[in-house]
Amino acid sequence: MESFTQNIKGVFDQLNPYNTGNLILYFSWLVVFVFTVIGIWFSKKRWVRICCYLVNQVFGIGIILSITLIGIITWKYWMYAAGTVLGTLLLSLWIFKDRSAAKNDAIKAGARTPPSPDAESLGRDQFGKRRLPPTV
Repeated sequence: MESFTQNIKGVFDQLNPYNTGNLILYFSWLVVFVFTVIGIWFSKKRWVRICCYLVNQVFGIGIILSITLIGIITWKYWMYAAGTVLGTLLLSLWIFKDRSAAKNDAIKAGARTPPSPDAESLGRDQFGKRRLPPTV
């Protein structure tokens, strides 16, 4: 009888949105999601961006946690969630700071982006219509 009661309590504990497992899973998801978004945005290396994107998609909403569970836990623990997002944001920006620093250094050094082609160099007039070759 004891094992039956323990099994019933285990089932109801799993259905409880505030159990320890759901909270650990939620905050882990929050850290992974924020870190991978910053990694996708600021990483210089293409393979790091691809890995971050794949991890982000695996940990997406609805795959690991349901949208309802995320909403319930965020509503109850909003202050802890905001602190986790802020801490992860600052840490990941510090880790991936090289991309923005390199861009700022290039701007300070006077490097310019190549000029975009204007309409005349593409064989079009100022209204974007195709320019015909001159006839004799």
